[in-house]
Amino acid sequence: MSTIVRSPMELLVRAYSDLGRRTRLELQVSPGDSDLRFNVAVLGVVRAQRLVMIAAPRTRDNSLIAVTKGHGMTCQWLNSTTAFRFRAVISNLAFEPAPIVYLGQMSNVRRRTLRGDPRAVTALTGALRTPAVHATLVTDLSLSGARIGLAGDPKLEPGQKVELALRPKHFGRDFTLDLHCTVAGKMGNADPDHPSISFFGLHFDSPSDHALLVLHACVQERLAQETDLLSQLLMSESSEE
Repeated sequence: MSTIVRSPMELLVRAYSDLGRRTRLELQVSPGDSDLRFNVAVLGVVRAQRLVMIAAPRTRDNSLIAVTKGHGMTCQWLNSTTAFRFRAVISNLAFEPAPIVYLGQMSNVRRRTLRGDPRAVTALTGALRTPAVHATLVTDLSLSGARIGLAGDPKLEPGQKVELALRPKHFGRDFTLDLHCTVAGKMGNADPDHPSISFFGLHFDSPSDHALLVLHACVQERLAQETDLLSQLLMSESSEE
């Protein structure tokens, strides 16, 4: 039986195309005054009662962390533009059918704006001209720039001018984007699961109005999909009729 051998870029595209696994709908919590931090899924919000429902925190070996009703937690939340930090009190616990923690009595809420343009996790394939052409994957996207992954070491340096070509699909048709960019950052082999991939940050140099509108559509579509957790679950379990 023959074995299919996939290239590092093919493996990256397969892994990063599972956008549900890359969602940012996680809250970082520290029980009590502990310096330990745990990432937990946010399961829902009851606005009227200012309650946040989260999955019970677990260790790396999947063991539950001991938490008690009435105890406090320090929480940190990152959305597409802003970082939040606040304190909350455990108002209730549920263990069936899955361990859930209810957080209430939020206080000391602070926020810090990280960027002006919303940034979305993506998995857009494209080409980068350096001027040599390299297959690339856009893993994060905003109106002002992107994070990309490339196989090997393309010898890019901050300040270098490059061109990114993308063909995003909207309304059932492909749109053409040819973006003049400046290399803004060099992250190296930032993903240990893909050691052959080099990651870079790009800044878009004066994109046209057409390019901004297409980029805006890409970002907003992805942000909407990211919060639609039920559809993500149903899509993974369903087949087309």
